Amino acid sequence: VEYWGWDSNNAKGIQIGSSGKPCKAYSLTTSGFEGKITEVVVNTSTASSGTAKLSISVGGTSYLSNKSLTTTATNYTATGDASGDLVISYTNTAKAFYIKSISVTYVVEENPDAVKYTVTANVNDPAMGKVTGAGEYEEGKTATLTAVPNPAYKFVSWSNGSTDNPLKFTVTQDVELTATFEALPAMTCAEASAAASGAIVVLNPFDVVAVVKGAGYIYIKDESGVNLIYDFNLDDKLKAGDHVEGFVGVSSPYNGLPELKPSVAFADLTVTPGTAPEPTLFTEVPTKADLNKYVKFENVTLTA
Repeated sequence: VEYWGWDSNNAKGIQIGSSGKPCKAYSLTTSGFEGKITEVVVNTSTASSGTAKLSISVGGTSYLSNKSLTTTATNYTATGDASGDLVISYTNTAKAFYIKSISVTYVVEENPDAVKYTVTANVNDPAMGKVTGAGEYEEGKTATLTAVPNPAYKFVSWSNGSTDNPLKFTVTQDVELTATFEALPAMTCAEASAAASGAIVVLNPFDVVAVVKGAGYIYIKDESGVNLIYDFNLDDKLKAGDHVEGFVGVSSPYNGLPELKPSVAFADLTVTPGTAPEPTLFTEVPTKADLNKYVKFENVTLTA
């Protein structure tokens, strides 16, 4: 796939391919479901004038074949009674297509005579995260515990010393495990600019330099440097001059410039209204390559 993106304008989900670089074949496969899969629902769509088609199969049995997608995010439901690998595949010849959500309904038949054990999962602090996968398991079955940190925290280890996440093990007795989380260190704007793509970023307090409403761009800075927050849900709530604390996001560099995408809602931020900074006046820009950076990050006004 040459292009990945996220459609925030129309809430259509993950974008795969583009008008210039269509993804002609795409497949998602998993063998993680036990028992029979009875229903698969994929919320998906295609771009305007797109040609994407959806197929779904389980264990080689077709549940849905070459269903043409519409431009509206739609639930496509496929039913059956098979078990085995679930395969969701697309064919496409033009433009992009989108995947918003996938849900799977499956049935596992229990053995009434089987010996059962309880897997209990705890956390060192519920404010830092949670664990999924605890419950009752038949003897010999595989339990999967997943530690899910809240924004601004990270998983450290299990009480048995393992750092695997998710943690998988064969159940042969009652088990009780505790997941330990800890707070992520806060970063300056400069440190966040250098963070690897996909890294979780907890920012020190910062000031908003400029907001481009309707475009999703919020330009910020602190004493160390500058950065950009890209989010349509914040661009109508923040304004130039605001002082912001409590931001957590993901590093997503774009076109060579640093960019952050929020993992928290506006309600989770502490915002102190301020006065918009006075624009700096330049009569010329040193290089064309710096134009965007000067205008956006430094609140510069250009004159002829």
